[in-house]
Amino acid sequence: MPTGYTYPVVEGKVTEFPEFAMLCARAFGALIMMRDDSMDAPIPDEFTPDTSYYDGRIATDMAQMGNVQAMSRAEADAAAAAEHAAAMESRRKYLEDKEVEAGRINAMLSKVRAWEPPTPDHAEMKAFMIEQLRISMPGDYVPSIPELLDGRTWRQNMIDQLAKTVARNREEVQKEIERAKGRTEWVKALRTSLLSSQLLGGEK
Repeated sequence: MPTGYTYPVVEGKVTEFPEFAMLCARAFGALIMMRDDSMDAPIPDEFTPDTSYYDGRIATDMAQMGNVQAMSRAEADAAAAAEHAAAMESRRKYLEDKEVEAGRINAMLSKVRAWEPPTPDHAEMKAFMIEQLRISMPGDYVPSIPELLDGRTWRQNMIDQLAKTVARNREEVQKEIERAKGRTEWVKALRTSLLSSQLLGGEK
């Protein structure tokens, strides 16, 4: 059965090697993002980096950093206290949920263990059910109690974290630029190869 790449060949729509090569190029790294596009979609000569996602994150984090830096000591103290309260509530909810889960599993374990298998084959099923419930039991992990920071420490920690995030996203912007450059060079090299072989646009 023809594939998406060979169908045009089977149909007689593609008869020249360069055309077929450019179709198949969509399955490789430089053009992989065009894999699901129509085979008629033109392959560009140059790829423009799309850094909009990272640019947006950088702008958001920089704005947040400015807001944190502008906080008064009282505002920073209040923000630190609110974050601590939220972390304590999250910890309480986690432990409560795990207790409920353990109760449900133990209740089901009691029912499975009380069941008398009708045949030896069913005994294997009982053992399996017990094992599945056993390995589903919540572990011994208990989240540590979060530290309540003073406003000055909290503010500096936030600034440091945001600075790291901004730096990381700036690195991603550079990587995207390099990826676009690499894709452009890959396609350019392919087209040059096809031209040098005197296969693009005619026969030898």
